[in-house]
This record gives sequence, structure tokens and C-alpha cells, in this order.
Amino acid sequence: KILPKYFSNKILDLIDKEVYTDLGDYIGKVGDVIIEKNKIDSLKIKLDSKKNYIIKGLIIKYTDVKAIKRIVIIKNFEIDKITI
Repeated sequence: KILPKYFSNKILDLIDKEVYTDLGDYIGKVGDVIIEKNKIDSLKIKLDSKKNYIIKGLIIKYTDVKAIKRIVIIKNFEIDKITI
């Protein structure tokens, strides 16, 4: 059975979804959605506090998002550049 809450098209349903890279690395959760000209422009990501990131969050352009269902999958980027 497919739960409809995973397939909603509401912007607010993006908040707190888990974010992974396309290689399967867990990044964190969606903290906020940035809208520009009536379209989603970017996602603010709250980084996982269990990992030793130098920063607490980052902003990912919506064009870097590959898929959204139960989780958000983004294009891979140099995660090592933001780690201690």
C-alpha cells in the first residue's frame, strides 16, 4: 500500500525530509524552501549533527535535486570539502 503523504505536491511537505546524495551519503534534512518568481529556487539543508561538519547548513539549488519521494536525492558534490 502506498501512503499518499509521500507523494504530496505541497511545498510544506518537503520540510524535514531526509536528504541524500545520489551516491547514498546522508546529508541532513530539508530545513526550508526558498521560492523565487513563484517557483522553488533552493532548499536549505540542515546538516546532520552526528557528523563533524564545519557548517550547520547549506543551500542547494533546486536544479541539483534529482528526485523527491520519501527522501530527497541531490546530485553528488564534494562533501569532504565541508567536513573537518
